[in-house]
Amino acid sequence: MATFSTNQVKQLYVAKAVDANLDTLGDVKCSAAGDGEFVIKYRGNDGVVRSDIINTNQLIYAKGVKESTMEQYLDSSYVACGAAVAGQQYILKVIIDSFSSLAEEDKGFIFAEYAAKANDAVKNILAGLALSLAKNASKAAWSPVIKVFLTTAASGSVTSSNVTEVTATTDASTLTGNYLGLVIEAADQPWTLGKEAFNLLRFNVTADKIISAGIETTWATVTKGADHPTAALKNSKKIADLEWFCMGERGDVYRGVGYPNNFEFKPIADPTAADGYHIIEIAYYYKGDAEDIQQSPKEIVIAVPAGASTASLTAVNAVIADINTAAGSTIIATLS
Repeated sequence: MATFSTNQVKQLYVAKAVDANLDTLGDVKCSAAGDGEFVIKYRGNDGVVRSDIINTNQLIYAKGVKESTMEQYLDSSYVACGAAVAGQQYILKVIIDSFSSLAEEDKGFIFAEYAAKANDAVKNILAGLALSLAKNASKAAWSPVIKVFLTTAASGSVTSSNVTEVTATTDASTLTGNYLGLVIEAADQPWTLGKEAFNLLRFNVTADKIISAGIETTWATVTKGADHPTAALKNSKKIADLEWFCMGERGDVYRGVGYPNNFEFKPIADPTAADGYHIIEIAYYYKGDAEDIQQSPKEIVIAVPAGASTASLTAVNAVIADINTAAGSTIIATLS
């Protein structure tokens, strides 16, 4: 019967620089450990640690991943109004998934309503709905839930420069633009390291029909996920969450067991890092000796700050080059 190790299966190193001296927090250095074998040494909060001996013949995969491929947009929907019909009630419904919980069955509803008047144009209806939605959203069980924008751009061309955010306190008389659409965007949700995970809110938008020329008509065209007033979110919080999670069995101690004699978790990943982190993933298996011959898959993730911009790959490529040198072959392609 196999005896399984209590060593961590997934480890995370937040590496800031390649330095053989390993005298600064975040320093990393790879060394050859035999023919086709290498180890990773890293200085963390508890001093210098060393990985398993990694045999290149026992790799499952090894790769680098750019931060830009891990960015996420907030959920959004673009609402266009097809026609303005005086006397009709324009009703918009925003249905929030997993409202105030993690269960898909829990839904939250936010409504907007506007009564079209004589001489109203489409832009007036959109402005009225935006103001109604913003006011009702401010009264939601937890807030902010969504953000509301009016835009002068067609769907697919929305940017931060052609939108006007509408809030519960917006003066209706200031909404005078030639609006083509209303954009609803999920609000970035509260996050606390080790307590509240980084999650994105999801929602759907529907609209009640109106009567136009005696015929029940769909007035709204909803385009989901194509328009983003807010720039894509970096992966900084997710890396910080992963660092916490990867503490493994020690996590129970860091969560306060044994207080006041517990050890406080000291994160290295910066959840506020403006440019996020590139990562290097090395998946391999550890093979036991003699009768203990099971193959246990493991993974090492090295997170490297993206630097001045997400296009800056110097630091992460330096770590990749160091790994390849120690391994004696190119096991990870340089990022470009």
